Amino acid sequence: MGSNEKAALIKRLSAYIENTENEEYFQSMFSLEEQNILQTVAEFEKMRWKHNEKLKEISSMTKSRKIDTIFQIKEQERVVSFKLREQLIEQMNSLLRQRSINAWMDILTWYHLLKHKKLAVDKFWEFFVLEIMLKAFYEELKLMDMGRGHVSVLLLCSMEELTETYYKIVFLLRRIEYDVEPKDEILYFMAEKKLSLTVIETILHNSQIYNIKKIERALESWMG
Repeated sequence: MGSNEKAALIKRLSAYIENTENEEYFQSMFSLEEQNILQTVAEFEKMRWKHNEKLKEISSMTKSRKIDTIFQIKEQERVVSFKLREQLIEQMNSLLRQRSINAWMDILTWYHLLKHKKLAVDKFWEFFVLEIMLKAFYEELKLMDMGRGHVSVLLLCSMEELTETYYKIVFLLRRIEYDVEPKDEILYFMAEKKLSLTVIETILHNSQIYNIKKIERALESWMG
């Protein structure tokens, strides 16, 4: 069953916490892709616990064994991290293709769940970009609730498009910062992608751009 046919992810996760031993309940609550992610998360947490226990014994090990132990731990965690990354990107793509607010709310739930558990999202650059675009989504959603716009990030329908859009905007903003003012280019890109000024401003304030005031003045003069 697809995510759009189920209740919001946060509600399903809350219900699942109360029924973690019920396999039939687990399978009925989550799609196969969601089950795979949750199983990998459980695998990672179990492995992390074992590693922490092993590290408690490290002081009594020889130097060579310490090195081997730490290397094995890092390698095992790397393998599971890449597995989780692949599963997450596949799930994010599935949700982004829905182009709906509910799907983006599920993306937000996945992101915060894994950030809280310190899994995957702090290790791969795609999720750094996703965090910023989720901030843009949240800002647009607040404005929409006040009747002041729409959620333009819904038009980004894959992680690849989302990350490419982010880096293109950062590139254009940095050109403004260094006085290579691509007025037509940035306005054309916004129109082409149908992105709101809120998205641009969120990226501006959450990326490594230093002369923010200068860029804000330029954008204000161009946007009227």
